[in-house]
Amino acid sequence: MDIRVPDEVEVGEQTIGVFINGVPASGLLKVYDPQGNVFSRELQSGLVKFVFDREGRWRVAFGNKTKEIRVVKLQKPLPSKAVFQPSSITGLASLNLNPVLGALILLLILAVLVWHKFFYRTIKVKRVLKDSKIEISIKNRLGDLKSVRILELVPEGSASEFSLKPKTKQTVTGDLLEWVFENVKKGEVLKITHAFSGKELGKAVEVKVETAKGEAKSFFG
Repeated sequence: MDIRVPDEVEVGEQTIGVFINGVPASGLLKVYDPQGNVFSRELQSGLVKFVFDREGRWRVAFGNKTKEIRVVKLQKPLPSKAVFQPSSITGLASLNLNPVLGALILLLILAVLVWHKFFYRTIKVKRVLKDSKIEISIKNRLGDLKSVRILELVPEGSASEFSLKPKTKQTVTGDLLEWVFENVKKGEVLKITHAFSGKELGKAVEVKVETAKGEAKSFFG
């Protein structure tokens, strides 16, 4: 006969198993607490759950077989020593990582921060030529803006049928088209379309913005 329960368990619910020649036993299991009080539990498929509610030496008995177990106080989990602080190199050191792995993690964090600052938090400029029609889209991911100026240089007389009429200035290299928008909110998308009779796109579109703080910035696309 085999009474299956650890020799030492923590206060709380535990599963006790009883097997005879490997076969689950059936019948009444008795559990004795440190004061000698007895508790009877019916086995179900050789198993029963029992709550050990105090520390000390308990006995589990089935038939003529008895097993003594020690019940101890529930151990408190140790506080974690690893404190991960992406902005701090000492935070990485506290992880006790392999130095090479730690350096790779630090480089990855720096790369994400750089991408977010210089590529995501910016003005996304896109110009597409399709079927003799140009579409310019500007997505503001920088922040609230006082003004946005969109400048496009095209061959003289090649642009027409504007979705929004621009200011046009003739230069020695072609027509300089300018659209001005005021109070553009973060996340707002500006779109402009016009017909184009030229053979190919020339100089990139330039977008000049003034931030809420009065800073001037330029973007190209």
